[in-house]
Amino acid sequence: MINKVVRNLAKKYPAVQEGVRTIMGGKVLDYEAKRIKRSGIEEGLKQGREEGRAEGREKGQLEALAANLKTLMNKLQVSADEAMKLLDVSEALKPKLKDLL
Repeated sequence: MINKVVRNLAKKYPAVQEGVRTIMGGKVLDYEAKRIKRSGIEEGLKQGREEGRAEGREKGQLEALAANLKTLMNKLQVSADEAMKLLDVSEALKPKLKDLL
């Protein structure tokens, strides 16, 4: 925007145009739309990090449970379904654990 203003006000003075562009260069203008965009990006990044941490915790817990199931299966010589039944694994977790076993 500053370029348009300078171009129109200093048509006959290229040195002035260049000086103003160098000094102003859009660095001074901070308007509401920029602030809203910046805060939206910050909020999105924060939310993304929180979701990533939760997903990482869930993955870590599933991997630990899968390791316990493998140990149980080896020591007792039982199938995955029987081991999950012994550990009272919920139905929602069974498909995820089967992928890890």
